[in-house]
Amino acid sequence: MTSVLIVEPVSSGNELVVRAAAMGWNTVVASFDAEDRTLTAATKDLASTLVQVDTNDVHAIVEAVSRSPVGAGLDGVVAGSEFHVEIAAQVAEKLGLPGLTTTDVALVRNKAKMREALQRAGVRSPRHREVASRAEAELACAALTFPVVVKPVESSSSIHVLKARDTAEAVRAYAAIEADGMIDLGRPLGDEVVIEEYVSGDEYSADGYVWRGEVRIAAVTRKLLGPEPTFVELGHITPAPLGPNDLGAIERYVGQVVRAVGLENSVFHCEMRLSANGPVLMEIAARLPGDQIVHLVADATGVSMADAALLMAVGANPETCLDEHAAFGGAAGIRFVDPGSITAYTRIEGWDDVPRYADVVERKVLVPAGEQIPSTYEALRRVAYIRYRASDPDTALAVNERLGRELRPVAAYLS
Repeated sequence: MTSVLIVEPVSSGNELVVRAAAMGWNTVVASFDAEDRTLTAATKDLASTLVQVDTNDVHAIVEAVSRSPVGAGLDGVVAGSEFHVEIAAQVAEKLGLPGLTTTDVALVRNKAKMREALQRAGVRSPRHREVASRAEAELACAALTFPVVVKPVESSSSIHVLKARDTAEAVRAYAAIEADGMIDLGRPLGDEVVIEEYVSGDEYSADGYVWRGEVRIAAVTRKLLGPEPTFVELGHITPAPLGPNDLGAIERYVGQVVRAVGLENSVFHCEMRLSANGPVLMEIAARLPGDQIVHLVADATGVSMADAALLMAVGANPETCLDEHAAFGGAAGIRFVDPGSITAYTRIEGWDDVPRYADVVERKVLVPAGEQIPSTYEALRRVAYIRYRASDPDTALAVNERLGRELRPVAAYLS
């Protein structure tokens, strides 16, 4: 029986557990299982073995797994979250199992190193500077053309990613990152920051995998963002409504990016903007996509990105999985409900009307009515979402835009 270690499944990482169990694998889950690393009840039920350990400590994971009866029979290791991609690579290396190399991981985890790799390869990328102080932020701004985007080098969910129109705004954005004591999945945010020139254009993501040098794209998704200066993702359409020329340009560019960062035998989630000069990378990650995109890809194409990740984690060809899935056709989408500036709501206006015009797959409330909506980090303020299917990408986009117009949380006033 194939046996896989999944390190800290969070968000779409839980789909790894679902799919491994569905394939009849021995599914070993390593998790801190407390605070914001608490496992879901469903994941606990599906896991064959749970190993409770500090998943930010490579040596602790290796020791705990080695002591476990399942340790000797492992065939592979896969990360269940963005922050644990590097950890999983190190664990696989120490256990002598297939996996990403730590060198590859460094180029996809660190946004500054990622940009440098693209520049060395001659791949289109915005000019940037890495900074670690307010003084360095000022110097960086003097070398770049405004507007710029300020972002932590190793964060996720667009947290602290901000557009700045001048040096004062950029330095304030850096100072906010520097002052933030945020701990995400047990890891501090840090004060290393990338300041890069802003790229205009619609945003897209490409999800796929690279196996023995061959890059395969499962789907390209259109990303619908909220108002700037933040970059909160409010909707996704899979596949993106694109003409053949733009789609071809994206596919060729993604191949260049994957090769530039040296990614091998891994899934990838590549985010870019389609500028007047062609696609430009925002970032690439060696993990499953978040925001339910892993389900949108499966709904629209029949491709399970989780299956591909699992197969490569144990050194198996992912083609054997992807070729078994017949394309469903059509399109899939998701729309998140933005509360705007309110701090709590009583109900979501238009919520009950959605099934009249959308083929709903799932409706989920993230922040219940009457509860305080988180005041920090725009991406964490989304209060609900609708996931749906449509006959084609253009229809999916029209439905998404209608959901954005009609779903309105009604303000509540908490005492």
